[in-house]
Amino acid sequence: MRHPAGAHMCAPEGGSHATLPSRRMRRLYCVTTAVRFKRVRRSTGLALAATALAAVAPVCAAASLARVGPFVSRPQAVLPREGHPLLLRGRVRGAPRGAIVLLQAERSGGWRTLARLRLRGSLFAIEWHPLAEERVIRFAVASPRGRVVVVGGARRVSVGSGPMACRQAEVPPLNPGEGAIVGGVYVIGGVPPGVDFCGGGGRTVVDVLSSSGAVVASQPDSFGQSYVFDVPPGSYQLRIAGVDYCRGEAAVSAGAVTYADIECPVP
Repeated sequence: MRHPAGAHMCAPEGGSHATLPSRRMRRLYCVTTAVRFKRVRRSTGLALAATALAAVAPVCAAASLARVGPFVSRPQAVLPREGHPLLLRGRVRGAPRGAIVLLQAERSGGWRTLARLRLRGSLFAIEWHPLAEERVIRFAVASPRGRVVVVGGARRVSVGSGPMACRQAEVPPLNPGEGAIVGGVYVIGGVPPGVDFCGGGGRTVVDVLSSSGAVVASQPDSFGQSYVFDVPPGSYQLRIAGVDYCRGEAAVSAGAVTYADIECPVP
């Protein structure tokens, strides 16, 4: 039996599948067969329709696979902070043997490679040391010779400022039977990726409170500078005078230096 030009049958006489001339014709074939499947199901019943669908499934699967090429995922959403390394995870498909994953950032209209990793499978994790100017990143896959074969979707990121530590204060010789508390006033938190910097200064006064709540030592805090207190052994609370949400604590031993900061969280 002859068929009109352009028509294709799932299983011609003899049981073998017809050879499809092109990828475009394969796609058209699968679409038209799906429409015919619906018509057959309505007119002749589910059993005959299932038979027709089973015959066409291998051909349609081959058509889909023919369209699959190399693929690399988009970097996940992250909230990086400068100076804090992150592991970015992704997956690849169809990469050549010995391929290399590249982490790239957009710079001056081009893309600069920040890190690279040789693939050991379909999943990978690559370390990123973010800088403030790296605002758009992506993954790419390169052949062993360095030729980029596929790039993934770009991800826009907001890199927060790195932590700014207080200047370390010089600890004087300790009095016999006493210990020292050394630390700084830090502002932390905020809208992600947040802030973490040495605060204080101005009229800020640091208080040291005993376990009973009595103030045993106080001193003005210099902006960007650490504080130092000589106190007897014991447990202490640290605070900014007049600011209830800025707190710290320290456990002091005789002849030892205890490092304890005061943290001022911000919403």
